[in-house]
Amino acid sequence: HFSSAEIKKHIVNLQTKWQNLKEVSIQRKHDLEDSLQAQQYFSDAKEVESWIHEKEPVAQSTDYGRDEDSCNALYKKHQQLFNDIKDFEQTELEELRQKAQK
Repeated sequence: HFSSAEIKKHIVNLQTKWQNLKEVSIQRKHDLEDSLQAQQYFSDAKEVESWIHEKEPVAQSTDYGRDEDSCNALYKKHQQLFNDIKDFEQTELEELRQKAQK
């Protein structure tokens, strides 16, 4: 073909542009994945913060009970809170730490 040299130039040009587009799209994909991880981390951190605020009134209570029965009830409530905190630390907080390290 009489324009084969020009066609080859266009092919090389298109291949170069295609390769550049693929590289840019791969970088964009990585950036979007990083953004997604950050947003998930912030969402999970907000949930942890909400959970902590939910448990604060029990932990900060200055009520010591008026008699043995109310003291026992408060003790059970605080034992349950302590167990909830341990469970939460082992699951949710550990996941949050791992996401923060990423």
